[in-house]
Amino acid sequence: MPDWSRRRALHALGTAAAAALAGCSGEEESGFEEPPGDRRGDPVTDYEVHRVREPPAGPLFWRGERSRNRAGGHLHVAEPADLEDVTFADRETAAELAAFVRETDLETESVVVQSRAVRECYELRLSGVWRDGDDFETSFCSELRPADVACGRD
Repeated sequence: MPDWSRRRALHALGTAAAAALAGCSGEEESGFEEPPGDRRGDPVTDYEVHRVREPPAGPLFWRGERSRNRAGGHLHVAEPADLEDVTFADRETAAELAAFVRETDLETESVVVQSRAVRECYELRLSGVWRDGDDFETSFCSELRPADVACGRD
């Protein structure tokens, strides 16, 4: 299991779009938000966020044999062996995500990749990351995309 010391602190969270979740507060970020519900853990604040977005075309990555088309999933990579049974789809967006994961210095950092469906007119914003032992929690909210972005509400 990954070592959650500073050396293995959560480094990146890649999201490949996510379902429109509860709306964001609309306020400027004024500090670290609490995890949703009764989930607790230590807040992780030293990370980089890398996002990719594409129309629904199947999963961007999977572990082991590819099963049905899944709208979401997650992957935690703390050492090269964690990538041994992971496959990234043969698409430009997945290749960008795979390159980000593989370029991470796994001697000092780790990567969490999450994939979710998000409606066309929304963007997903990471509102917090927490860790508890070998486990992690993330919280997102969705916001309408800028008015100059072409999209359809249906």
